[in-house]
Amino acid sequence: MCCPDLEVFFINCNPLYSPREFSSFILVSVYIPPQAHVSSALQHLADEITHTEQQHPDSVIIILGDFNKANLSHELPKFKQHISCPTRDKNILDHCYTTIKDAYRSVPRAALGLSDHCLVHLLPTYRPKLKSAKPLVRTVKRWTSETEQDLQACFECTDWSIFEAGATDLDELTETVTSYISFCEDMCIPTRIYLTFNNDKPWFTAKLRYLRQAKEDAFRNGDRVLYNQARNTLNKEIRVAKRSYAKKRENQFSSNDPASVWKGLKDITNYKTPSPSTEANQQLAE
Repeated sequence: MCCPDLEVFFINCNPLYSPREFSSFILVSVYIPPQAHVSSALQHLADEITHTEQQHPDSVIIILGDFNKANLSHELPKFKQHISCPTRDKNILDHCYTTIKDAYRSVPRAALGLSDHCLVHLLPTYRPKLKSAKPLVRTVKRWTSETEQDLQACFECTDWSIFEAGATDLDELTETVTSYISFCEDMCIPTRIYLTFNNDKPWFTAKLRYLRQAKEDAFRNGDRVLYNQARNTLNKEIRVAKRSYAKKRENQFSSNDPASVWKGLKDITNYKTPSPSTEANQQLAE
């Protein structure tokens, strides 16, 4: 660009993986010399950034470089500065701007070669949902025909008249009987505890977990032949599980079952019913 106080280079990048809301990102490298006219340089830079935003509205712009005494936030307030550590002596001369507030935290590193500016390591402050949220523990009862017969036999050998004789009212009788039924279920029906992580896929079954663990064990043991066999078996079973899950979803939409259709839509969109909020009204209890 034609400005003696400013050097700017634009790099348009289309990464293989980018956030869902951005189709690409544009890296802007800036150098403002110490003897430059700061206000003039920032004005030229702001005009170029605004023009670039109009041409690429779906791209995220990252502006970084040696700004010396300049501060781009004065001209473009929506761009936030992420470098908070000194980059030369006690001065912050190198800046990095994006429109994403609190996107990075800066850590100083040793200078490269004979440079008088230290390197800056920008660490993302975002924590993946898998790390920020704890796994969900679920306890599931495994109902089979054998366990149902055991539970039925337990109920048949129970003398229910004892509960009627020991209860003083209907509420106490109901609570006693339901507690006894729950006790019998816990005794006759085996339970299993599952850990559900946030990145678990609905088609990833227990068999696939076992095969994945077998692949990891083969890799740790250094057995290349066994590792290749476990990897090929896992990839084959993943394709089978995906096809089975897709067929199951298709059957839900083709069947005349509205409840099944809505359940499939909630699973696909990851919709969760919001918890009801109570009204802060004391007269509501009356």
